[in-house]
Amino acid sequence: MDRDRPGGRGGPTLSVITGLADGGSYAARKNPERATQALEAIGDTSREALGELRTLLGMVPDATADLAPQPGLAAARAGPAATRSSPPP
Repeated sequence: MDRDRPGGRGGPTLSVITGLADGGSYAARKNPERATQALEAIGDTSREALGELRTLLGMVPDATADLAPQPGLAAARAGPAATRSSPPP
């Protein structure tokens, strides 16, 4: 299955799952054993994709960490004037 998934990224994994589902649907009418194989492959590939997604989400920084209100318009207008009136470092 890995040969069908260049780079092991989520997009190709979902394409593989879609292809297996389409093939499994067709096989269910013609060859139930092949449909069972497709369903097993869908389960395996889905679990792998879920693991990859969890890994990626674990790398995303916490969006709520170090949040503070941003300065309003009044502070933005005062900013340039305050900068001009203060001595250089």
